[in-house]
Amino acid sequence: MNTIKLPENLVNFKLIVSPEDRGPEDDFEDKETVAWIHNQLARNNEYAWFFAEVQASYGEISVSSYLGANSYESKKSFLASEGFADMKREALDLLNEKLNHIHSELEKLAHPSM
Repeated sequence: MNTIKLPENLVNFKLIVSPEDRGPEDDFEDKETVAWIHNQLARNNEYAWFFAEVQASYGEISVSSYLGANSYESKKSFLASEGFADMKREALDLLNEKLNHIHSELEKLAHPSM
């Protein structure tokens, strides 16, 4: 059976940012960092402390990669980060796994003797 490996350029990626459920105090001991995060949140900088979801889609098939406890100066700095690049790679890997599973199941239906 051939393995499906979609290239990144054929995949639609979407970033979804939501408030982090826990406080930065749970992850940072440095009071200056915690104060900066709270100050930035008060200024409506949602990227100061957030939970990220990266969706990878091909057609109607979609998967997500998740990462919490993120703190960045801006959306631009997060999109340029290794953390975001890792999330995209993980989502692409998950999408390829899902597509391969679907392909395998369809092959079983098409060729029941396999």
